[in-house]
Amino acid sequence: MPSRRDPTAAAGAAEPRVLHVALGPEGVALEARAFASGHPGVARVGALGGAGLAAALVHGAEPAAGRPCLAVAVGPAVVRGVPTAARATVAGAPAPLTGRFADGQVGGELAARLAALADGLCLTGAGRGDPGTVLVLAGDRREPRASLAAFPELAGASPAETNALLVARLGPCATLCVGPAGERGAPAASLAADGAHFVGRGGLGALLGRLGLKALAVRTEPARAEPDALGAPGPAGDTGERLVRWLLSSPRLAVRAAEGSLELFGELAARGSADAAGVAAEARDRARDRKGCRGCPTPCGWVFATDDGPRPGHFSANRALGAELGLRDLEASLALLAECDAQGLDAKEVGPALALACDACEAGELAAPSPRGDRDALRAWIRSAGAGEGPGALLAGGARAVARRLGRADGSPGSAPAGSAASPARDPAERVAARVGTRGGDPMRVFPFLVGAGAGAAGLAARVAPLALPPGADDPGRLAGKGRLAWWHESLVAALDASGFCAFSAAGLLADGVASLDQLAAALRGEPEGDAGLRLLADGAALAHLHRALDAQLAGGAPPGPGDDDPALVHEVADYARLRGVDADGRPTPEAAARFARGLDPVDLARVPAPEPAAPSAATPAAPAGPARPGRVRLRAAGALGRALGERREVDLDLPARLRDVLAVAARDHPAGEWLLRDGEPLPSAWRAGVRVGPDDPVRDGDELDLVLALRGG
Repeated sequence: MPSRRDPTAAAGAAEPRVLHVALGPEGVALEARAFASGHPGVARVGALGGAGLAAALVHGAEPAAGRPCLAVAVGPAVVRGVPTAARATVAGAPAPLTGRFADGQVGGELAARLAALADGLCLTGAGRGDPGTVLVLAGDRREPRASLAAFPELAGASPAETNALLVARLGPCATLCVGPAGERGAPAASLAADGAHFVGRGGLGALLGRLGLKALAVRTEPARAEPDALGAPGPAGDTGERLVRWLLSSPRLAVRAAEGSLELFGELAARGSADAAGVAAEARDRARDRKGCRGCPTPCGWVFATDDGPRPGHFSANRALGAELGLRDLEASLALLAECDAQGLDAKEVGPALALACDACEAGELAAPSPRGDRDALRAWIRSAGAGEGPGALLAGGARAVARRLGRADGSPGSAPAGSAASPARDPAERVAARVGTRGGDPMRVFPFLVGAGAGAAGLAARVAPLALPPGADDPGRLAGKGRLAWWHESLVAALDASGFCAFSAAGLLADGVASLDQLAAALRGEPEGDAGLRLLADGAALAHLHRALDAQLAGGAPPGPGDDDPALVHEVADYARLRGVDADGRPTPEAAARFARGLDPVDLARVPAPEPAAPSAATPAAPAGPARPGRVRLRAAGALGRALGERREVDLDLPARLRDVLAVAARDHPAGEWLLRDGEPLPSAWRAGVRVGPDDPVRDGDELDLVLALRGG
């Protein structure tokens, strides 16, 4: 993608400051210096900060040569104090679960406190592995300090216990720690920031444990936001005030703020999940406190009341620990989530692995009673996974390891992306994302917003311009164009993670038309509008290329495989690969690698031809046909949208008609809900008997439609 600036420099950014910490049997060595790389492409990515800097640091540590590395970095939006930008990127390689590169975002105070010391931290080597060893960082950007402290009593402690003890002993600090599973290097181990914010992607907790550490503690005062990020005059103008105004103007983000992630259960119910409605009702009854990122006016988390006290919940984790395990109530899944957190295990790995183990027990393949449906027995399996002994020990290797142990085919739940065993059937956009995502499924979860926001063909084309799309790309029920849209979305999320801004918040702003990509990019990067959006995507594409290059070095590549014989899916995967500049094995092509080595965009999109004709896929539903007669459609919705619709949920109009016409009449009849129903284009997604209805699909007399104003992810 063409860029008008020096391709090796991040927009308006100074060279990131990095703390290099080498751990050894005799102690710790600290070196603080500006980030630099002799590779122009890596230098460009590292200068982005956040996820870009973390990936560049891992690359520089040469993990393929047998030198494991764990990096932590913050993006420029975090340093500036931009609202909703409060997470740190944790990255490492080789990831114990996959042998490849892995990274994830983690909340809490870690990002703000680390930003007072440096933009990034790179951990290499290995200490003596004494129980309870903690790396303590202190000082400031001019004189950072690093030391090792021994707390033997932390051996076997949960992340929450570890954080509490370190705060009591060291004073106010941010922590990043592991539970029992991470201490012994279990592949499915997670990391916890401040004992309560978890990231488990790829087994990052095992990497910290294998470095010989129980925890990292950062004892600095949190970095203060620059004035412009708070709305005062400055280089970026009223960045913070403008972003807050945008966030509060988004219907989808407003609903997420009111409902937490509970409205996603409504989507599952609309898509045919039998247990979702009951779980959602229980969740609303138990919801007590909201929680979110620093400065975010639309927080998306909830703390629930349970029999054992208040517990935070997360939609995807709770789904992974629910119906597939025979549990139909939120209380039970929250109890399992609490056990995963106490052991320091990734719930989205444990859930599918445990479901497979239940299957195997019931089939006589494992010599143990099946724990399915028994909350106490399931908790006991998770505890044994954390300890590495007993019937649940095999769970600590992750879902794919359990699938291999049981001889399951590639299509089994355990060999699919983590959490998929508890997910409803994927729509076309999700199917493509699951096959091609460089960093796994999590960063792509909100991908379907592109074709589910009701913008239609013209709106979608404008959103992703100048990327050419084939006919039907805007149809949620067709695979056409989804490979190209996956490239666009993956590049966007990579760039947002580099900045530190919340990808879910960005998706809400773009889906609702509150801000254009160019406006959002200009606000985040402190640049004038014009082609800021294109530069943001170009930087994200460069970061995605580095992820692919790391995977190629570590594991021979990560092929974007089609996974089945659907010719339309094969076509879209191939189109994605052409745009990403990778071969059939997922390795960067020589041409893409050469451009990246020069600091240029890996693929010159100006020379990418228009999309080839798509292979056959699901046909677009026919437009309304036949004589129109007065009729009635019933609407169902929960949460804020349901309250706006009130008691009268019927819409009277001449039918058949397009969905967009039905929602226009509903907006007219329900003025209080107009802003949640349409703003020139339909806002909610609509479902009829579990099947998605597009904006121009026909709606007939007697139809009942489930309306969902939700975006997956967050």
